Amino acid sequence: VALEDVFAPGEGQLALLELVKASIAPGAALDQFCARLVEPAQTDSHADQLKALFAGLTSATDKEDMLEIVKTALIMRLARNLECGAVLLGDSATRTAVKVMALTGHGRGLSLPLEAGTESQWFHGVVVVRPMRDFVVKEIAFFNRWTRQRAAFVPTFTTGGPRRASIGRLAEAFIVELDRDFPSTVPTVCRTLQKLEPRAEALAARPCVVCGMPAEPDAHAWRSRLTISNAQDTEQLPVPVEASAADSLDITSCLCYSCQNMLHHTTPGTVLPRFCTTQLQNAEDSTASANNHNDLRAKIEEFLIDDSDGSDNEH
Repeated sequence: VALEDVFAPGEGQLALLELVKASIAPGAALDQFCARLVEPAQTDSHADQLKALFAGLTSATDKEDMLEIVKTALIMRLARNLECGAVLLGDSATRTAVKVMALTGHGRGLSLPLEAGTESQWFHGVVVVRPMRDFVVKEIAFFNRWTRQRAAFVPTFTTGGPRRASIGRLAEAFIVELDRDFPSTVPTVCRTLQKLEPRAEALAARPCVVCGMPAEPDAHAWRSRLTISNAQDTEQLPVPVEASAADSLDITSCLCYSCQNMLHHTTPGTVLPRFCTTQLQNAEDSTASANNHNDLRAKIEEFLIDDSDGSDNEH
């Protein structure tokens, strides 16, 4: 499976989401994340669309985040196509500790147990298991050498770069250097992660349109309280793509806190992968179903018997 397959049409031939910034005022409270459905040009290959996606991301941190999101989406799609009930990932204890620090820096504390835990059932129909998280990277390296196993190395956007190239690279340097002098660093972080369990509000939240992780209902308001900006920032902001109200979709409430930060710096006009359209459609269907349930309950409310009344009569 190639990375550019995220732009390949699937069932239903859904259109793509093009990011449109309806409001890019410096204050985070005024941010409004909008998108519109577009049909890709037939002359553009899937590889060209993938290159344009990463070109629209302005920082190495955002590029690495999107790369991880794309890989996860492809793995889940492949698992469902092959009717696999479980996916085993090779994250070591060292990699897990780095991931905990990086996800915390990204503001993904709500989904941390789902993204780095030993077992995650967040993805419907597929269980994600990390059986290698009890072994540090040195143990795996020695095992591969003694048994002459072939090791695969997959570089990222900041491989070989400075430690401050991205949040992920900084987290990796922090854990590796700290573990060099304090060997209990990685086990301590992993044991702390084992104590974390997904909150009920996270399991009940609808998936984010971009990453697929739980999207906090009040993420936008929370972000506005934490973000500080000034009027001078408006001179450096890109010009938004013009979009009429008819074809513009407000996706602010469908984004998690981390993806809002990523799209805040994304170049307007960037086309998101096709799975984002699918997740947006699923979010709209679940919202419509919930609204219909509330409307139905409001209509028959006067005919329902209150349980408290029944219990009082019994006593």
